[in-house]
Amino acid sequence: MNKSFSRQPLAGLALTAALTPLLITPQLAHADVLSVYGGVESWRAEPTGSFGATQQEAASFDFSDETATNFYVGFEHPIPLIPNLKLRQDSIDIAGQTLLTSNFTLNGTPFTSGQNVDSTVELKQTDVILYWELLDLDLFSFDIGINAKHIDTDLTADNNMGTTASDSFDGWVPMAYASAEVSLPGLPFSLWTEGSYIGYSGDKFYDARAAIKYTLIDSLPMDLSLSLGYRAFVIDVDDLDDVFADIDFSGYYAGIELRF
Repeated sequence: MNKSFSRQPLAGLALTAALTPLLITPQLAHADVLSVYGGVESWRAEPTGSFGATQQEAASFDFSDETATNFYVGFEHPIPLIPNLKLRQDSIDIAGQTLLTSNFTLNGTPFTSGQNVDSTVELKQTDVILYWELLDLDLFSFDIGINAKHIDTDLTADNNMGTTASDSFDGWVPMAYASAEVSLPGLPFSLWTEGSYIGYSGDKFYDARAAIKYTLIDSLPMDLSLSLGYRAFVIDVDDLDDVFADIDFSGYYAGIELRF
């Protein structure tokens, strides 16, 4: 059964975030030239968490570590007020198992305490990020904006005795977005962080990264950088259309970025 997000207050938050640049126009920085960039990241996630019909009917699963690959592209320009654009897409499939210590229900299908239950979580997400450069200095930069994140999640459970259940939820989640980078003077290294967050009425989503970046090539036509960092992505919904999920996808990642 496919379910979608329907949080009207989130739309209001997205509108507020979209109007923020109008309140801080005098502080907006902008790129001197057009810039296009893109990259790829390999993420070794160590997921933990639980899901079910409700928190009381949920089960915690021992998920196995998985490696996921994500891609992103971005576009920056020198026009004030008009936001820059970044698109990111990634997916990850994880599997887990648990010996139930209490009854577990998924999409109306009950599982009994004492059963061994296998589970899978298939997550696909797309980020559409609109951001403004508040500071763009040689040693420090800071961006702020909004992230329209589309999440598509499929949940399944199987007790290997003929009982299988599945559920899913998908939809757009408007999130506040920020990123910052601090360069080390005289060295090709920098410290970089990026994050998106939304929380409302017991539900929360966040997706954050922190990394050390090494600039391998720094020239007029092209920049090439490598990064090594840590990413944490959390879905925590108490009752989203009869689905409870509290899953933490966290782990180290490595990436490469090319900018023109």
